[in-house]
Amino acid sequence: MEKVCYDTQVEPSLLHTLGRPLSMGTITEDGARLDVSTRGFWSKMDRAFFDVKVYNALAPSNLGLGIQETYRSKEKKKKTSYLYRVLEVEGEIFTVDYVDHWRYR
Repeated sequence: MEKVCYDTQVEPSLLHTLGRPLSMGTITEDGARLDVSTRGFWSKMDRAFFDVKVYNALAPSNLGLGIQETYRSKEKKKKTSYLYRVLEVEGEIFTVDYVDHWRYR
């Protein structure tokens, strides 16, 4: 990512919410972090935050769900936790990326 973007940080701390009301389920604790942030990914000056998760779509906890359903469920959980904090407090972009580990074995 550092080859195509700049100001890349691993596990950057998010800004304090300063008691700002956010959507229910949003993580508001101080010290919250996402996996990566970088500038120039979606547009030249915007900072994008990424949460990357490797999961096993065939794990027993995912049985009974299709791969797309599993992905959407996990994506929704992360968005509930971080989307509004990144949009409203950071004023930046939030992207969730999930990788099914079976695809890359």
